[in-house]
Amino acid sequence: MALLAKAPARKRSSFPWLAPTENSDAHDPSTDLQVLLKKERARSDRSGLPFSQILFECSEAGRSVFDHTLRLVYRRIRLTDEVRLIGDGKIAVVLPDTSSEGARALADSILEALQANDQSVTCKLYSYPSMRFNNEH
Repeated sequence: MALLAKAPARKRSSFPWLAPTENSDAHDPSTDLQVLLKKERARSDRSGLPFSQILFECSEAGRSVFDHTLRLVYRRIRLTDEVRLIGDGKIAVVLPDTSSEGARALADSILEALQANDQSVTCKLYSYPSMRFNNEH
């Protein structure tokens, strides 16, 4: 009779806004984002430069608003920035070498463009090393 090995317990995420789910695996977009954030954190620790993340939540707004938000994000980001779709209408934008003020400026420009079209999404900002800056729009 073969014994089934118990799955190892999942480690808690270093990033409180991105907790792993019970069924996440290597192909899970949230896992990909966790790896990216860990890489940026290590880079930030080595260089002393901050990084930020903007999380746009479009689940309540519908598919057309999600698509429009995604187009606006891609039009405004730099080549070094990373975008991840993490399900349920969420768009994560990781901004290397970007302070909370820089992230706020980008988020505000995208939110203003959405509001000009009578579209609304919520947005959360996170910055490292402070991690205390999180502002909901």
